[in-house]
Amino acid sequence: MWLNQSTVPLPFLLVSDNLEILGVKIFESWPKTRQIAGIELKQKIKSIRDTWRGGRFYDFLLRPHVVNTYLFSNIWHKASSINLLCKDMDKIQSEGNDYIFADCYLRPQKLVNYIDKSAGGLQINHVRSKAMALFIKNLLEESLTNIYLDAVVRKYCLDEDVLPAPVRPFYLDNRLVSSMKTVLGSIQRISTKSIYDVLLKNAFSNNENFQLRIELVYDGFSLNNILAFTRSKLIPTTVRSHMWKIIHKIEYSEIEEAKVKLISPSCNICGEIDIDRIHRYFKCENVFNIGLIFLRVLRVFDPLYSLEEILEFKAKEEHPQLYWFISLTLYYIDKNRKRCTTDLYKAYMWSELETLRMSKYANEDMLLALKIMLELLEE
Repeated sequence: MWLNQSTVPLPFLLVSDNLEILGVKIFESWPKTRQIAGIELKQKIKSIRDTWRGGRFYDFLLRPHVVNTYLFSNIWHKASSINLLCKDMDKIQSEGNDYIFADCYLRPQKLVNYIDKSAGGLQINHVRSKAMALFIKNLLEESLTNIYLDAVVRKYCLDEDVLPAPVRPFYLDNRLVSSMKTVLGSIQRISTKSIYDVLLKNAFSNNENFQLRIELVYDGFSLNNILAFTRSKLIPTTVRSHMWKIIHKIEYSEIEEAKVKLISPSCNICGEIDIDRIHRYFKCENVFNIGLIFLRVLRVFDPLYSLEEILEFKAKEEHPQLYWFISLTLYYIDKNRKRCTTDLYKAYMWSELETLRMSKYANEDMLLALKIMLELLEE
């Protein structure tokens, strides 16, 4: 029986309604323990998130790392000891995702948020899967030395006959049992990463026949090349962020705005009606001259290069410099449509080449190829 202040034998003692062990508060009942832990974590995450609204701005592709490192890292200690409520984990996930997509009106396919960057994702920690992975890992590791927990795992998760049958612990609910059965049938060694990968795959039903939307647009070879350059240090982070949005079709422009308003898209610059992305980047009167010289250079490498292929970043393996050239050109046009001139465009490209030359990432062959391409712009 838990003491209260009226039944304490020594009146000068203060009775607490919880035990705090290494920063984790344990209350009389498990539901209350989970509820209070979730409330405290949500308040902490919201407090950090609110301070970021005042000026913690990063390029789009840097934000997932910031959220994983400085926001979600505050919850893993308690999540490894307490099986948090789903609604609390979803709220924490929402706070992180809202920060990452703060300036995005469109969002990618949901799974893209959480899969590895090498597969085209943002690699945001999936809070439900990561929290459950930490809790299961601690439980399985403890069962290696704890006879009672070993019997619990064998009886309720592996469906073995254990005599005498252990009492089922109050925290072992059906969701935890189901997750542990999935994990135990899939992993070879106990580690947070292996458990997390299994739970993430299970959460999104990512079977062998599942395909991302970008996999339907690109063949495997082209997709691997494009995704490699969205992580390449050869291209500035701001440009890679813009490139990633185009690839995943979440770039917001007057075309997407018109779809939302159920009207015909019109160009904000020249006023033409029923436009598409090709008009926006290459055929508008403000960018037409840049589009001409840009396409002329590309067709030196491939005479059949089309504007549609440019917007899909399709290039041959032997011409890696084209990814740099295309991504920087599209970024410049997007950010300077109202004051695009060929002279400013050429100056921008030369300045970016000089920046690349001073970095440690480009080799001599790459720099020479890019210099030749920019010299072709001058002709």
